Amino acid sequence: MNAHGDAVKGIGARAATMLVVASMIGSFGTLLGFIGFTLSVSAGLTVLGVLVLRVREPQLARPYRTWGYPFTPLVFLALSMWMIGHSLIQRPASSIAGVGIIAFALALYALVARSGSPAPGATTTLVEPEGDP
Repeated sequence: MNAHGDAVKGIGARAATMLVVASMIGSFGTLLGFIGFTLSVSAGLTVLGVLVLRVREPQLARPYRTWGYPFTPLVFLALSMWMIGHSLIQRPASSIAGVGIIAFALALYALVARSGSPAPGATTTLVEPEGDP
């Protein structure tokens, strides 16, 4: 959390979204399907982002090494894609609601990112090449 309370705002927005969705859906099982779908998409995109970042920015510092890289993240990504596909087939209504929420979040992110102001404290650390001054 930073001085602006961004973590608090994010958690509050997530809780408000879940309350709205819960009141619209009405069934606990459907709500769990919705949450499972959105979490699978979020986790899968996060792991995909790590894979893409390691290819595009190989010079960045790697303070944490993933055991079994690249196989472990690839297996996780494959299982996430399977769960997403299974949710779309077995629970299409809650999955489509999840797609709608994710699309809304991406649109909101694009709107905020368009303002051009970097996140407070955002930095990129480059690894110094060895041997060259």
